[in-house]
Amino acid sequence: MSAKTAEKYDKLVSIIRDIADIHQATGLLGWDQQTYMPPKGNDARSRQMAVLAGLAHEKHCDPALGELLDDLSQSQELNDEQKALVRETKRDRDRSVKLPLELVRELTETAGRAHVVWVESRKNDDFSAFAPLLAKLVELKKQEAKAIGFDEGGVPYDALLDQYEPGATTKKLDPVIEVAREQSVKATQAIQGSDRKPNVEILKKNYPAPQQEAIGYQILKQMGYDLQAGRLDEAAHPFTSSFDPRDVRITTRYSVNWLPSSLFGTIHEAGHALYEQGLPVKYAGTPLGDSLSLGYHESQSRFWENQVGRSREFWTYFYPELQSCSPKTSTTCRSMSFISPSMR
Repeated sequence: MSAKTAEKYDKLVSIIRDIADIHQATGLLGWDQQTYMPPKGNDARSRQMAVLAGLAHEKHCDPALGELLDDLSQSQELNDEQKALVRETKRDRDRSVKLPLELVRELTETAGRAHVVWVESRKNDDFSAFAPLLAKLVELKKQEAKAIGFDEGGVPYDALLDQYEPGATTKKLDPVIEVAREQSVKATQAIQGSDRKPNVEILKKNYPAPQQEAIGYQILKQMGYDLQAGRLDEAAHPFTSSFDPRDVRITTRYSVNWLPSSLFGTIHEAGHALYEQGLPVKYAGTPLGDSLSLGYHESQSRFWENQVGRSREFWTYFYPELQSCSPKTSTTCRSMSFISPSMR
């Protein structure tokens, strides 16, 4: 590779890593918003996130970046990895330049403001309180879809779907979903109509959150989740935030009378996190260090949650640990010994 091409390529990597860092800073504010931020701070937090989203968008839409990508796209000197980085960066930028800056900021701020309202609405079982903000978000997403555009014969949702599952359309996915629906309905009907009913009382007993947290940490340890590169916290809805393969955080939620909520929520999110922690550090902040698609991501979380977490082999191993957390035994679990004070 010539020195001139190498200089251009290095400049491209530097620019997209700067953009990624802004996005990660936005993500960190979002993580805090859903875990530790006091509710009254939400309006200011939403504005802060909107400002950062706008800055990243402006850098992404900079004409100089477009010219750099055009030059490198025509280069015959790049290897396959470098070509892939240029291709995927150009794909992302081509999408971004179709979106007005004002829409990007308004979407981010509205979504931020909606979060606290949603949490309270969910807690109070009052959908009417959240409905106006939800309606506004739907309208903004319609504007986004219109700005991006979609193929003739498609539907507006295709424009949004492509961001998470590149190349996918509702037309391609509808037949897959229909087969899954038919199989799910048959399985559900067979289960509901069966005379065999499992005894789930052990799952409904009173399990204090610290005990559930303890068994969660024990499971995370055995799954291979690196707690030196992540952490477990509580949120209204479980989620995973990745800022770098060396900083991948998960959350769960605790229901004292329904153990599966935290149990399988923790396993599910750890599946996402293991994927993120396994991405190559040397490509962090570039498309080569990103997940392939939401489908791939969800396959990992579902694999751990359902194929592993609900298997007989899994519970042959972990059932004694669960028994040690039983309300009829001591108030602490054996697995607490695996948790350092800083993790509790």
